[in-house]
Amino acid sequence: MNRNSIETSHRGVAWRVLGAGVMALLLLLAGCANTDFHFFSFNTAESPGIEVLDYQYGESRQPMTRPRESERRSEKVDQAVRMGGDILRPDKLYVKWRIRATGTAYEQTVNLDQLLPRDIEEHEVHFTIDGSRLYVYLISPKWIKPGETGGPGRYRSQKTTTLWTGIGQRVS
Repeated sequence: MNRNSIETSHRGVAWRVLGAGVMALLLLLAGCANTDFHFFSFNTAESPGIEVLDYQYGESRQPMTRPRESERRSEKVDQAVRMGGDILRPDKLYVKWRIRATGTAYEQTVNLDQLLPRDIEEHEVHFTIDGSRLYVYLISPKWIKPGETGGPGRYRSQKTTTLWTGIGQRVS
């Protein structure tokens, strides 16, 4: 084999490796097509007398979109979560909670697929609880104008849409 044919074969291998790398990157990007840079949060300080026992934000396996398995089993989960980043667009929100005074537990799954607008970039999906009632909000990064009503708690100055409100299913 002469020197030119060796260089040509090495170039061919290099182009094939580069091509495979580009294809892998394109497949990775295609798999991330259902992500949006947005936030998810709750804080039971806004829900006096309530203890969150379990939650799941969509199907993402990213940290903080659901409690760790050990926390879930013991029903000792964080009582405040705020996370953000490129998160899979959520199809649902599941929450299980207990009213501390009575020990009564409730759970609810909310179908976010039908409720979220197409563009949730830089928005925040936030929930609060009042007794047996769950509230789910979409918090905008935009500020309200004088006279407009904002969101709950720390979001009172931001444009807010109530996505869902309803009574949870009582569980034993």
